[in-house]
Order: sequence, then C-alpha cells, then structure tokens
Amino acid sequence: MTTDTAAFVYARCDSSRLPGKILREIAGHTVIDIVHARAARVAVDRVVVLTTDREVDDPLAAHCAQRGYLCFRGDPEDLVRRTLQAIKVYAPAAILRVNGDSPLFDPALANAALARLGNRTEMVSNIVERSFPYGIAVEWIATDAYVRLADAAEPQEREHVTQHLYRLRGALSLCSMTDTGGNHADLRLTLDTQQDWDALSRLCSGRDVTKVPYWRLCGIAEPTPAFRPAP
Repeated sequence: MTTDTAAFVYARCDSSRLPGKILREIAGHTVIDIVHARAARVAVDRVVVLTTDREVDDPLAAHCAQRGYLCFRGDPEDLVRRTLQAIKVYAPAAILRVNGDSPLFDPALANAALARLGNRTEMVSNIVERSFPYGIAVEWIATDAYVRLADAAEPQEREHVTQHLYRLRGALSLCSMTDTGGNHADLRLTLDTQQDWDALSRLCSGRDVTKVPYWRLCGIAEPTPAFRPAP
C-alpha cells in the first residue's frame, strides 16, 4: 500500500440540472459535509475539496472554511489541469477521486482498493467493469502516472478527471475492482437531478447518512470486492 495519500473531492455550486446541489441537505446534512465525512474515513493523509476559482463557487469555499476543510480553487473548466494544480500544492503519492455528487460514496471500498495500489499497480478502479451502483465509484491513481499521462488528454476529455486514463489504459498498470457478490450497476445513487434528490432524501430519512453503508440503505448484500488486471 502506498503512503502519503489524498482524497480529492470534486465539487462546484452550479449545475444545469440541480443548481446548488452541493450545499443542499439530505437527512439533515449538506451534501458536501456527507461526502467529506465519508472521505475522511478512508485511510488518507488529507481530504481536499477541489472547486473552481469562479465567484459562483465562493459559497462552497466559504462553507469549507467554516468547517475547517482543506479547499483548493483551480481551473474552472479543465479538470485535468485543476488536478495537476492540486497535486503540485499537496504532493500526494496517490489520489482518490471522489465525486461531490456521490453522497453514498463507500469508504470501505476505497480502503479495499487502496490496499491494491502499489507493487506496480498504478490505478485501481471499479468502473472499468461496472458491477457497483452508479454513484459508488472508486478510483485510486498514483500521481506519477497521472502526471505522466496528463498531456495526452484530448480537449474533450479535460472536462473529466480520469476519462483519458481509460483510453490510455495500455500505458499504465490498471487493476479492475468488481463485486463478486452481485451486479448492481443498474442502481442509481448519484445526485444529478431533483428526482435524484427526492429519492436519496427518502432513502436516507432517519439514518446517519454520514456513516450508513449504501448497501444497507438499499437492502442489498454487502459487496464482496475482487481484483484483477483490467481487460
């Protein structure tokens, strides 16, 4: 397992489908607080919220400052560049990409994947072969590999953090993580629309959403992760 790690939580305030979703509440907690609390339970040295340097994201930055969260403000459109900017500041050996609109992100899965990083494995991902719900992504990347491949990202790929890495998978050692206990790829647990917010609010009502595992909320079996070289 590698050392000196960081969880980078990507978040912003504007969204065409659900404006301000990152500061909305689910079960009494703002979405960014839920995601940050879950990321803090991963075996990382630091959790950093990565947002933009635009005025529209001032409320998010202010919220992070009030909570004492590390917050990096970088490139507003180019997420590859924003990631490189944050890597330069915090200098982690590996980063975990966390989506700010994934309030049920699972720290146990992230820890299991981290244990596979290193020993010539440069990236561990559970979205190469999808068996986990949408919104339960795990992506660990060695920063040396990320920096090495950043310039190869196409312009249309740079609005995403890791899209180029899957196209370039032949240039890095990529490990695929799947759930051998069942396939729940059709289950939607992300926050992108008002319907998503309504569904997640109902699902999490009366529960400690900062801690309860997604599989327990959904009434499905606890995942059994397995790892193999990516096809």
